[in-house]
Amino acid sequence: MDDKSFSIGMMRWCLSGTAALREGPTGITRLEGLLELTVKANRYRIEHGLKNAKVIATGVPFAAGTKPAKAKAIELPGFGLDVFGVDSRDEARPKHLRGAR
Repeated sequence: MDDKSFSIGMMRWCLSGTAALREGPTGITRLEGLLELTVKANRYRIEHGLKNAKVIATGVPFAAGTKPAKAKAIELPGFGLDVFGVDSRDEARPKHLRGAR
């Protein structure tokens, strides 16, 4: 995996958790990601692990837990995992999973 693919993969992970993993979480025992972004002059920090996640604004967590943090992480930039779906490897996925994120 090249640096660009790795960086995009980690952005996907921070925004969408296990849905971003091509093979699912099988065999992974530890995975952590950190994404900082600015939306409309507000800075946010998204921290994502396998069993926990949180979105922090101005040092204060305002979405904690994987489901609430995922919902807020997608809401902030205004797009979800499908934005990253332009991937030549998508053709290698089972047909029923292509484009599904």
